[in-house]
Amino acid sequence: MILKDLPNGVGAGTTELYVFRALYTSSEYSLYFFKSNIFVRKCVGTFNGVVGQQRVGKRIIEDILFPIPPSVEQERIVAKIKELFFFIDEIQESLEA
Repeated sequence: MILKDLPNGVGAGTTELYVFRALYTSSEYSLYFFKSNIFVRKCVGTFNGVVGQQRVGKRIIEDILFPIPPSVEQERIVAKIKELFFFIDEIQESLEA
């Protein structure tokens, strides 16, 4: 999730959130990376926790190679992902109609 423009500038969460401050990447680019198959595949098999509260270990986050293209390329990647999601949503809607 991306938290922006909070009234008091503070966010809260539960179950061991690791805060990622996007200093060299856009927030959306960072979010898409953390939702990517590359990141998820790296995490599978390393989850810890009980009663369905599966968590990514801090070590995985610290050790993963995070690609940081120039900001213009990050914007292009985010725009392309949004475009593709839009088409997927349209296809899904047409199949449900």
